[in-house]
Amino acid sequence: MKYQKLSLILIILAGFAAGGNIDKDSYLRQVSEGSLLFKAALSAADSAKKQVEEKKLLTSPWAFSGFQHGLDTSPSVDAIAQIDTRVFDEFTFGLEQRTDIGLSARISYVIQHYSLEGVHPLVMNIGGQSISLNLVNTPKYYSNKLAAEVKLDLLRNGFGSEVRSTKKAVEYKNEAVYYEKMYQARQVLIQAETAYWELALAREAVKIHEQLLNRANQLDSWMQGKINLNLLDQSDINQSKSEVQYRKLELKGALDTEKSAARAFNYLRGLDAEKVEETLALPEEKDLQTEIKDQDPKKRLDYLALLKNLEAAKAGAALKKEVLSSELSIGASASLNALETDLGAAWNNSFKGDKYVYGAGINLRVPLDFPAETLSTAYDSEWKAVEIFCEAKRLETKTELSELNRKLIDVKERLLLAVELERLQKNKANAERDRLSRGNSVTAQVLTFEQDWSKSQLGVLEIKKGILEIIARLKLFEEKGE
Repeated sequence: MKYQKLSLILIILAGFAAGGNIDKDSYLRQVSEGSLLFKAALSAADSAKKQVEEKKLLTSPWAFSGFQHGLDTSPSVDAIAQIDTRVFDEFTFGLEQRTDIGLSARISYVIQHYSLEGVHPLVMNIGGQSISLNLVNTPKYYSNKLAAEVKLDLLRNGFGSEVRSTKKAVEYKNEAVYYEKMYQARQVLIQAETAYWELALAREAVKIHEQLLNRANQLDSWMQGKINLNLLDQSDINQSKSEVQYRKLELKGALDTEKSAARAFNYLRGLDAEKVEETLALPEEKDLQTEIKDQDPKKRLDYLALLKNLEAAKAGAALKKEVLSSELSIGASASLNALETDLGAAWNNSFKGDKYVYGAGINLRVPLDFPAETLSTAYDSEWKAVEIFCEAKRLETKTELSELNRKLIDVKERLLLAVELERLQKNKANAERDRLSRGNSVTAQVLTFEQDWSKSQLGVLEIKKGILEIIARLKLFEEKGE
């Protein structure tokens, strides 16, 4: 990653030094490699996509093991002897797994070692005589057990409903984050495309404003000459000087706009610099055409993220409702057992199957004082609120798409008018200059007509900027591969 970032910086710096050209696609590649916002969004999206696999943990097999040591000195009298102290060690290992249908299973092997200390013979009174019986011959022994258990949930988590709801909640939540972050990444590229055109057009606007100021100065000089010849009065020169000041103000605003556009241009590709040395391309006819297919407001990534949040909310509500249910389950267990003084013998005999225990049963657990109906309604209201917001978002995106397409048609119609106006103003200025060359006009008239031509050029640039912004915005509705 460090080397990639260093390579990107070197390429950009080389472009600075050479003052080379950079087209829109090359700039977008720089943004995708250098923008911190873009990288963060993609990284978060990738993380969320991988975390969808977290749902598998719920039904994947788990290995377990445990060890415990105990000492029991409580007074007790067994049927065969009185024992002062019991020392035991227990080691357990095995596998367990839950399923999507509510069935859980567990298989384990248990090794227990017992050491009996302070064993006193059992004393019995028979016919008035005390008889001592020493029935404990093995104060140390091993008790091994191979056990299996199965359980099926019938009410809460009935046939796996809680497990499936948990899986859905995990899956949809992470998918929602994935779509949100991918939408943010796409927004960065849309912003970068707009920034490219803004800087290119801002530079062109500065050139036109410089021309306007230059002509205003020429017109002012011409006016001053006429004043000196007493051909014009002072009000005329005041008008010309006001025009010069106005054009200076307009040029200053254009330069400030260019500076802001340049900083935004560099920021989006991960650079902290005020100047952009590369030469940018002006928009061509093909850039002003809409080539976006399959526009569908329902496919916009932020709307898809909201739909996933709705599914996650539904799954979360179902999961919360499980807590309100009574617990009813049936189960069975079986074990093969062995009791020996030697660990090896206990291990081998525990697999023979001649000493076994088995059982089956049913368990019921019922909540007594619980506002189940109220809570159930509240849980449903939660996801229904998200559903209403989804519908509002669907209407919003549909309206935005329709409005953008309508504006695009309108602004393209204005562009045709503006281009025609520019053509006429250009022809008017050229014709007047031709008249001047034949002595049929004056310099002031030519300069005035050329000013009108430059103003019409600014109008064309502004309209093109609007078209490019709309086209970039429409790309948010374009369905692309994930």
